Amino acid sequence: MKRLYYTVEKELQSVDYNSGSEETTGNKLVSTYSIVSDNKGIRLEHQFNLDLYNSDNSLEGIKGYLEDNGMYDCEYEFIQI
Repeated sequence: MKRLYYTVEKELQSVDYNSGSEETTGNKLVSTYSIVSDNKGIRLEHQFNLDLYNSDNSLEGIKGYLEDNGMYDCEYEFIQI
């Protein structure tokens, strides 16, 4: 089983520059990573990004990307970081 780590970053926009108020735009960026261990050590390696709406299910978006790109040939454990 492969582990795939992911982060979710909601896009913000300034509403009031004087007070520093922000609100979400309705978009989010989902970034995925795997852990690589080689002669350089252990590190996170970026895999791919997804631009989604906040209402989209992040995990379903990741699974869909993997299937669409022929990368769903094994079981994955998904871990949000």
